[in-house]
Amino acid sequence: IKKKMEGSTKEKKLKGVNGEEKGEKYAVPQSLGQMVDANFPKDEEDRVYHLGVKRGQVCNRIITVGDAVRASMIADLLDNPKKNFIFASPRGFVTHTGTKNGVPITIIATGMGIPMMDFVVREARAVVDGPILMIRLGTCGTPKQNIPLGSIVVAESSIQVTRNVDAFLHDDKPSNKALDYYHVSKSVPSDPQLSDTLRKNFTKRGVSVFSGINITGDSFYSSQGRTSNYFRDHNNSLIEEIVKLHPEASSLEMETFHLLHLAHCSTKEYPVRATGAAIVLAQRITNEFLDNNRKKEMEKIGGATLLETLAETKLDDSLVMHGSHCVWEQRH
Repeated sequence: IKKKMEGSTKEKKLKGVNGEEKGEKYAVPQSLGQMVDANFPKDEEDRVYHLGVKRGQVCNRIITVGDAVRASMIADLLDNPKKNFIFASPRGFVTHTGTKNGVPITIIATGMGIPMMDFVVREARAVVDGPILMIRLGTCGTPKQNIPLGSIVVAESSIQVTRNVDAFLHDDKPSNKALDYYHVSKSVPSDPQLSDTLRKNFTKRGVSVFSGINITGDSFYSSQGRTSNYFRDHNNSLIEEIVKLHPEASSLEMETFHLLHLAHCSTKEYPVRATGAAIVLAQRITNEFLDNNRKKEMEKIGGATLLETLAETKLDDSLVMHGSHCVWEQRH
């Protein structure tokens, strides 16, 4: 990771998206300075607590991915990857900022799960002036047999499935109904313009693309209906029961609902518009799993499609971030 703060550096060769070596100086993740606000922690340089970035290092158009390798691969598709701003925080987040077709775009590796998405959306919002467009590129399972492995599911809306911990405290006489142990939220919509543009751009690339309801679980295992003998999860029929409630349920993963929910809750003064797309890795009915080579191919196609979608989506230029403090203006 490129050196962005004072501290030790080391030489490290990374591979670019086309296999070329990138011989640059990279910095190990570093601790931030003294935090000065317990309500919303930032250090003396105004760096947020978990992402470790400050104003001018994240722009108004953002791609989030769970996987740091995927984030780096997408960043290699920017206009001039060697000039990208890159920062790895001590909390495991990696931020890349550059331009695509001259339009500033940030890619953030979030890690997995609802809390990690919460850190990303809230802390990015705190260091970006003006409106934010945010699209997640993830991977998912599907409960639909007509959705093939390697296809893309764009979330028209999302529901959240959470484990009802109280229901497990007194389960000596367990119920046969999985939804007695899990809570299903109401749905929250994605941004229709972003979702429509995303579908159009995937279709243009010849990708098999589907739309539907995303299911975001608060875990990879129990809340997505994965069964085992190690714990009393009472989830054997969970997917079947959810699909009966929501026949358009098309993808299962762990982040999209929270992204859409926070976008829905953003204020008029600080708006966030969001959607999500996921590569189908797992067929939950037949238990098939996508080939790794096809996965890598789809990650590259997905990254290019999200970059194109964000670059072509208009924002009021008077409202987006500008200035000499912005890394994309310093480096391009």
